[in-house]
Amino acid sequence: SIVCHVPNSQLAMQPFVGDNSLMARPTHPPPTPMEPRFPSELTKFLWERQDNRTSWTSFPEADRPKIEHLYKTSNGRPMDTTDLSWNHGFNSLYRYDFNVMTQINLDSGKKRLLRRRDIPCCPKMHMLGRKESTFRPFENSGDVLCDMCMTNITAGKEAYYRCSACKYNRCLSCQGDRLTLKCFASLADWRQEFTALSRSQVDRLRED
Repeated sequence: SIVCHVPNSQLAMQPFVGDNSLMARPTHPPPTPMEPRFPSELTKFLWERQDNRTSWTSFPEADRPKIEHLYKTSNGRPMDTTDLSWNHGFNSLYRYDFNVMTQINLDSGKKRLLRRRDIPCCPKMHMLGRKESTFRPFENSGDVLCDMCMTNITAGKEAYYRCSACKYNRCLSCQGDRLTLKCFASLADWRQEFTALSRSQVDRLRED
């Protein structure tokens, strides 16, 4: 048999009407107002700059949409701006080159590396923080449950994601952080599922 690692959240498949191929769908029940969509959709971008060789600092909240706009409209060209929250009163010209992911202060010549990360979010699009298994929210008198699959996270003794604003929890499996070993009966079955996963990744890149 053929062995392949795939996330739990992407194992169930259904026909794709457009061209009779396959596409991935979430394994959880239809969403309710407080239930997430497919976990890969529940992320938001986070721009960071490197302060030194080991430390990364997030851009201020007010600047993240501006950097994202420059990124999406650059078309491979360096983009210049002075409209940054920390630049008020200085008006230094900053250049962003997303081909090499750098930020350069054209006045001082200071260069910093950039990176763009997708951060897990709750259904209300608040960023989730990763909590260790020993963390117990003060409002939880009992066990911590995953709001997506209702798994007992406390019993599993593993890390999980939490939104402190919404009191929302998500286990590693539902977020797609854990890989599952799956066996396929034939090469054709493996190709079919691999094609479906590839299509879903391409769709995400197109939206990005």
